[in-house]
Amino acid sequence: MILTASIVRYNNNPDLINSVLRQLTESIHHIKVYIIDNSSVSIAGLLDSKCSFEYIHSPYNSGFGAGHNQAIKIAMGYNSKYHLVINPDIEFDPSVINELFLFMEQNSDVGNVMPLVTYPDGRNQYLAKMMPNPLTLMLRLVHYYIPEWMVRKASRKYELHDLPLDSPIDVPSLSGCFMFLRCDALREAGFFDERFFLYFEDYDLNRRIRQKYKTVFYPGVSIIHHFERASRRDLVAFMHHLFSAFKYFNKWGWFFDAARRNENRKVQFSIALNNHLVSANIAHKKTVCKDSIKSIALISNQAFSQLNFRGSMIRELSGKGIIVYTLAPDYNLDLRKKARSLGAIPISFHLDRIGTSPLVDFKDIFLLSGLLKRLSPDAVFCNFIKPVIYGSFAAQKAGISNIYSMISGLGYLFTDSPKHYSLKNPAFKRAASMLYKMALKHNKRVFFHNPDDLAVFVSSGVLEKEKAVRVFGSGVDVGYYMPETVKNEKMQFILIARLLFDKGIREYAQAAKNIKSKYPQTHFLLMGGKDINPAGLNFEEVSQWVDSGVIEWPGQVQDVRPWLRKSSVFVLPSWREGTPRSTLEAMACGKAIITTDVPGCRETVFPDSETGKFNYLKGGKLKAGINGIMVPVRDPSALAQAMEYMINNPDKVVEMGRQSRLMAEKYYDVRKVNRVIFEEMGIL
Repeated sequence: MILTASIVRYNNNPDLINSVLRQLTESIHHIKVYIIDNSSVSIAGLLDSKCSFEYIHSPYNSGFGAGHNQAIKIAMGYNSKYHLVINPDIEFDPSVINELFLFMEQNSDVGNVMPLVTYPDGRNQYLAKMMPNPLTLMLRLVHYYIPEWMVRKASRKYELHDLPLDSPIDVPSLSGCFMFLRCDALREAGFFDERFFLYFEDYDLNRRIRQKYKTVFYPGVSIIHHFERASRRDLVAFMHHLFSAFKYFNKWGWFFDAARRNENRKVQFSIALNNHLVSANIAHKKTVCKDSIKSIALISNQAFSQLNFRGSMIRELSGKGIIVYTLAPDYNLDLRKKARSLGAIPISFHLDRIGTSPLVDFKDIFLLSGLLKRLSPDAVFCNFIKPVIYGSFAAQKAGISNIYSMISGLGYLFTDSPKHYSLKNPAFKRAASMLYKMALKHNKRVFFHNPDDLAVFVSSGVLEKEKAVRVFGSGVDVGYYMPETVKNEKMQFILIARLLFDKGIREYAQAAKNIKSKYPQTHFLLMGGKDINPAGLNFEEVSQWVDSGVIEWPGQVQDVRPWLRKSSVFVLPSWREGTPRSTLEAMACGKAIITTDVPGCRETVFPDSETGKFNYLKGGKLKAGINGIMVPVRDPSALAQAMEYMINNPDKVVEMGRQSRLMAEKYYDVRKVNRVIFEEMGIL
């Protein structure tokens, strides 16, 4: 068994326990959960039977540490590698467990790790602390009788308010509300000291673990803790807090504790060093950055897309001395490393990409606003539908005046679809337009990938014309994507896209089937991963195409260049786009293009430079430009005709590929795209 968890209940609402159980169950790891119930009445029949757990009803309340020890001893018997101690009043995204697991796997010297813990409104609870000392605890326990400024100053130092939130850091004391523990560390340090009925058992355990391991605060992911501070309003809880403090200091030392002094000095030095580096960075920025934007938060719905599409922008901003926070809901360790290599500070936040629950979305906006308040960037730059809408609302609520957005496509809500593909009621489209209008009202500039989308927003009154700026897509690094011809006896077509039916993948498969019946040596590649988008394709359908030999599907790959090099023609029969990055990469690699005559796609095929016109082939169905062919949308027959034209005109394919490269250099060079964005933002 790799991962176990324990929840100790004492008169908590069963709904809280079920909520935590479901969140643990949704993790990609199988977690055996032990519920130790110290309450007088059993709730076994009220717990969610769909979740995997073992319920243990204790006849009396043995305390927090003793309760968890029951579960830890059982877990040790099953040779569990990690054990999670978690409070019933915790909310978290399942990805938190996955990322902390990866962190522990890659850092064998860490015995305990705790994420950033926030209140429901997004404020930091400051539960990563120095080792407690008697004077600080005395001030905090009798705070009503002490001048407020004294309590605030002592608390700020003890609670490490200046702790950096951009990277993991070794901290002496971590809260027991969420402890991701290495079982080997528990075997060496021992379990919770059961003399502590409530309070200080977590400080004591961390201190023993630190004798051989690190205890790390990991702010890259966050959880919500419905913190009640019972000892400040309940006399019994206050007395438990007081007695536990006496036991702790009797055990470890009162005023003369050399180990405590050394540990606290180390973490203070780490904070001071970080602040010095930040101050030096800010001083450097003042010499480089002559505008008001010295820090910026880039908000997106996917970390991979953010770093892939905005990597050059992040690198350039960082190179100008600007602090760049990259916010996305699905950062993992590898993506964090990539973000840091670009000069960014990666930060996770919660966002339900495809959900339509107003309550969930409102909570997401509220939490994102709290996060932005803590980061206090000078500007935000939002990309994709939900980040644009909710990021703009959150930034406005956080008091940020420099708000910018990128409309990189109108998404499946705005895509014209046949009736049998209808995904959403028109009411959703109207609601999205209304939300866009409200959110973009406070944007300084809104960037569009193509003129059609810009026209839709301006003509419908969603956006004032003077705020709208057209750029040539996300741009492409023409130095990274270079033309390189690989000799291939067979004509090979390639489509690179997420597996969504509105990318025209079904039309591609049908056209491929038609072509293979006439030209069996022709090869068809489909590259891309599955997606949770409502327009996602069924895996079984794709497998049938592969099994029948119609297409080859390697899935999603990190580097598409080797696949593009050995292909002849790039195909994207999409129903609507912003400006497809995959097409730009293919153009930069010198590939002929077949795409649809729809917004976003039509911008990637160019007319004759002298006449400004396209040539029409096959009775006017095919619209040929200097670098490719456009076909009617959702027309596999026309798509097959375009493919057949390419097969029968290999010299044309070579010339179209050459023209694609020239157009990529002229219009879609990412440096030119970024220059337009920076100028509009006042970043020179």
